[in-house]
Amino acid sequence: MTSGQGEAAAAEAGDEFNYDRTRVVSWVDPGRVRRMMDGLTGLEVNEAIRDGKLPEPTLSRVLGIRCVAVSVGEVSAELIPREDLENMGGTIHGGVLAALLDTVMGAALHTQLSAGQRFATIDLKVNYLRRLSRASGVMRGTGRVINAGRRIAYVEGEIRDSNAALAVHAVGNFALLVPPG
Repeated sequence: MTSGQGEAAAAEAGDEFNYDRTRVVSWVDPGRVRRMMDGLTGLEVNEAIRDGKLPEPTLSRVLGIRCVAVSVGEVSAELIPREDLENMGGTIHGGVLAALLDTVMGAALHTQLSAGQRFATIDLKVNYLRRLSRASGVMRGTGRVINAGRRIAYVEGEIRDSNAALAVHAVGNFALLVPPG
């Protein structure tokens, strides 16, 4: 780097800046949502979220994930890419895409659970196959249960861009939680 390049880089790094974008998010008290879910099966919960009768999970609201399809063992959700979801390279941050996959994969498992049954992600293996950005258009994440045992479920997920091209694939294991007592 020449001395001129170093000066330019230092001047840019030291430049004043103002945060000129704002995003406001509201959500429903999680305790209230859990009470609203009492007595509903996982399938009923996910159908109610899809239909707007139950609020979506708070993180889904923050990221803009919207449930669009629900059936036993499979859930799809859409994400409209926004500039605040991009990394410094101008692509959608991998953590956002992993969150979309974890959401639809967990929801797919949830559709097979009875009222009050809970689950937790054990692991998630994500393969990023193609770059996604705002230019990719609406992204659709789909989770499918491959095998659900008594304690562990194996689930896969994928994200496709607006042209239905496969962009991200994941597999994961989820624990079926046994309530105390």
